[in-house]
Amino acid sequence: MSAFILITLAFVVGGGIAYVATRGSRKEPRASRALTSDFRGPAQQLTSDGERALTDLRLNDIIVYYDNDYSVEGRTTYRQGGWEWYSFMLEDGDKKIWLSVEEDEGLELSLWKEVKGLPLPSPPPALIEYQGESYELQERGKATAQSIGRTGRAVDCPVEYFEYESDSGKYLSVEDWDGDLEVSTGIALDESELTVFPGDNILT
Repeated sequence: MSAFILITLAFVVGGGIAYVATRGSRKEPRASRALTSDFRGPAQQLTSDGERALTDLRLNDIIVYYDNDYSVEGRTTYRQGGWEWYSFMLEDGDKKIWLSVEEDEGLELSLWKEVKGLPLPSPPPALIEYQGESYELQERGKATAQSIGRTGRAVDCPVEYFEYESDSGKYLSVEDWDGDLEVSTGIALDESELTVFPGDNILT
């Protein structure tokens, strides 16, 4: 869903994991292909291997990422003009991360993990210090967000986002959910790193 966030190896399982995803720069809003229908129906897009396509994730699908099997528990859809991108809440036991999925000139994927204990004003400053690095604001914008399933977010809410980058190439993102700030770090993914198995598609 704009430029997103490289995570430190300390977050990665078997190398690190992070929170929800690289959205790519939305310099000019334009129409993008919808990724899913109602989030609960049967699979409509499968890969050549018969797996659920990442552009058609559904509730309770299983996503395998290295040694972790994550269940899709919820989805947030962001819209900005004609642009649309998605963040999926994934859980494996007490591990919670977000998978961002966006169609630009190809499929853009990233994993994100929320950062706790980093107090920031609203709006956040142009420069943020975190874990010994300075992150400089690169992009900001406003979107509407709609959530379904267990996301812990408002069902329908305006969101203002702020994207940062450090000199070393790490990323940090801040989202302002109507006064509540979410800070996250993340890592870009290749589609080959994930395997998707269809779930039971039952909304709980």
